Amino acid sequence: MNYTANLIVMICIGTAAISHGSKEDTTKTRKNEFSYVNVSGIGPEKGVCRRDPSDIIKIQESWYVWYTKVPQKAHLYPSGYNGDIWYAVSLDNGKTWEEKGLAIPRGADGAFDAFSVFTPNIVVWQNKYYLYYTAVANGFKNRGYSESGKTKIAVAVSDSPTGPWTKPENNVVLEPSTDHAKFDSYRVDDSCVIIREGMVRLYYKGRKWERTPGETHMGVAVADNPLGPFARMNDGNFIQDSGHEVMVWPQSGGVMSLASNVGPNGNSLFFAPDGLAFKVVQSGLRNLPIAPGSFRADLSGETNSIAGITWGISMVTGRHPYLCRYTVHTE
Repeated sequence: MNYTANLIVMICIGTAAISHGSKEDTTKTRKNEFSYVNVSGIGPEKGVCRRDPSDIIKIQESWYVWYTKVPQKAHLYPSGYNGDIWYAVSLDNGKTWEEKGLAIPRGADGAFDAFSVFTPNIVVWQNKYYLYYTAVANGFKNRGYSESGKTKIAVAVSDSPTGPWTKPENNVVLEPSTDHAKFDSYRVDDSCVIIREGMVRLYYKGRKWERTPGETHMGVAVADNPLGPFARMNDGNFIQDSGHEVMVWPQSGGVMSLASNVGPNGNSLFFAPDGLAFKVVQSGLRNLPIAPGSFRADLSGETNSIAGITWGISMVTGRHPYLCRYTVHTE
């Protein structure tokens, strides 16, 4: 099919010259690969963890990204399970950034999001901004399996990308399935949003009760507006069997998905003409971005871009995780 050939050309990824975990400011790569560069403002900083960036939007002449920020003294550092959501702005296509401050703090004691808010993502709808995030309550433990270890996905809304952000009443949009046999009965996390046919599709990763992070799958829920209510699609079953992070974007009339190294079809590029029946179109990919967000013009109000993605923001792991910029090379 023509769309497959076009997609392979768009994002044919090989082995980069050096890992993006490197301290080097730039990397040289062969053609058709990801390359990485450190950026100011959200880059390496001792004692600070920045991780799990959102997709990037452009409003007028500014680019915006949101991410989890964790102070070093936080319990579980550098895990995202004890953080708040901050944001940064770029005026030069994501090459340099200025951290602007806190976007969404943790909730009040006793709230579902009192312990941590993390893994944000963004969509613009009818001139309002909707920021999705994952949350855990006080008493959260990232070990074993119990009700206190479950996560939820919620949303905040603003009239501006700079905030202030309001958490609507009953703003939880997705909770783990109550059926322990379902793929998402323990964790729901890592939202990524696509507007398709006038509906809001919330792609997310799910983890089954008593299963490991290596057994993560991707699901999708849909609503007629960003506040929901959201209903699981595909009878509540997963739509992609691999990948620990969710990175999807509209392209060629369908939906592309880049799966990390988790699962039987990890390190692969998937495509679904309907955004549901994902199939591998390229496998064996290497040196993929970590917990990435991509610059997506469609999130700022444009519809069903056919051009794909060209750059984004990736996490660099280590003692003090930070964010860097990646480029997709297509020549």
